[in-house]
Amino acid sequence: MRVYVRRDRPGSWAERRQNIKRAWVAPFVWIEYGTEWVAYTLNRWTFVEVLEYLGSFGVLIAMIFYFAEAGD
Repeated sequence: MRVYVRRDRPGSWAERRQNIKRAWVAPFVWIEYGTEWVAYTLNRWTFVEVLEYLGSFGVLIAMIFYFAEAGD
């Protein structure tokens, strides 16, 4: 089942940096912040949603061919 979640725009890095309590956590927070921006950007592309549908369609076609060849 496909669950489509509309993502909100991530906050600024300055806000995120203020909430960091320990210095060794900063690289991990920075990576998470970057991936949030990537997810937000890809969420706005309709092309990515079309690719998801094509992927599901490909699985359906593979199952049909698998069962069609099962008798051989």
